[in-house]
Amino acid sequence: TGDEVARRLVPGQLVVLESTTYPGTTDELIVPRLTGSGFKVGEDVFICFSPERVDPGNKQYGTRNTPKVIGGVTPACVEVGQALYGKAVDHVVPVSSTRAAEMVKAPGERMSISRFQNGSIHHGCITDIFPTTSLPVRMPLDRGYHHQS
Repeated sequence: TGDEVARRLVPGQLVVLESTTYPGTTDELIVPRLTGSGFKVGEDVFICFSPERVDPGNKQYGTRNTPKVIGGVTPACVEVGQALYGKAVDHVVPVSSTRAAEMVKAPGERMSISRFQNGSIHHGCITDIFPTTSLPVRMPLDRGYHHQS
């Protein structure tokens, strides 16, 4: 849990949440737990979100050649996260925030309640799914993954 990570947190550490979750989880739940002991995000600790992209049995796309989206609490967080993932994957895709990164996978997880037409999601459907976000609706989708079903 976030509390367990907070107890073991040391200066200079990178913490990346990869669980499928709702947009806002990192900022609303993780950051407060990890900064409660006086650590400053982007200086003492680095916090990011990167959606997991596991597609078991896919012969064409594996861990290395599947683009890895990452969003950080601060630009320094994104930089540290990119440095880590850049050693394991061919293409790291930075986005503007943890919420943006959380939204990249979330629409795909909720596709059954939205409408797809000619490869484009109707904007109204996504804003109905995420009514409280202030992010441009197309941004997470444009930065996401286009090669996997």
